[in-house]
Amino acid sequence: MGSKPVIGAENQIERIIQILSQMETNNPLLIGHPGVGKSAVVEGFAKALFEGRVPAHLKGRMLYLISLNGLVAGTKYRGEFEERLEGLMDEVLQNKDRIIIFIDEIHTLLNAGSAEGSIGAGDALKPVLARGEFPCIGATTFDGAEHLFSDRALGRRFKKVILKEPSADEAFRILKGIAVCFEKHHRLKIEDRALMSAVYSSRKYLPDEYLPGKAIALLDAAAAYCSMKGIDRVKEEDIMLEIERIHEC
Repeated sequence: MGSKPVIGAENQIERIIQILSQMETNNPLLIGHPGVGKSAVVEGFAKALFEGRVPAHLKGRMLYLISLNGLVAGTKYRGEFEERLEGLMDEVLQNKDRIIIFIDEIHTLLNAGSAEGSIGAGDALKPVLARGEFPCIGATTFDGAEHLFSDRALGRRFKKVILKEPSADEAFRILKGIAVCFEKHHRLKIEDRALMSAVYSSRKYLPDEYLPGKAIALLDAAAAYCSMKGIDRVKEEDIMLEIERIHEC
């Protein structure tokens, strides 16, 4: 489907750039509920970085995603995780003037790879972050942030950027801005009333999730069903039918 435009995240992207420009405590930490758009904000920053719409000291840098799950996956024996982590840190430090790293679910640093007699990822990264050798963007939930900041040595390396759940009107503008991507992918048209229904129906019937993520997922599912059935237009009633299918499962 390609990358979706980032709508309504300009302030958060600007805040990330500001924090990265600080001399001290220059690691932004995005905090928000699942689905509020943390990844979208990082994608927006990556786009600004790629297009050079950043201060001179950030131009030319690349954004690297570090997957802690990927580091841990398949490690069975003592020392394997540490070996992977050491190799990663060597690569990062060799390129420290050209990269910015992004760690999603960064609170898992406190436990990743830790075992009796071994060093965890958090312990390995803390001194490097403390020296400010490379910039790091983290993302986590409110619960995850509480867990992260329980480790004061690690927590004080980061500056909080809080992402709130958007209002219904804001969520509608986000869906309106990205609807063309879903239309292109599913090869159909999406009516504005379907977009509005995705926002308000998800808010009413999916109370345990958050905007705009839940509205986007609902719209995508309804559009996929319509495309599968040869329907060339997503209407308000198609959103409601998708809600019924969700609750039937």
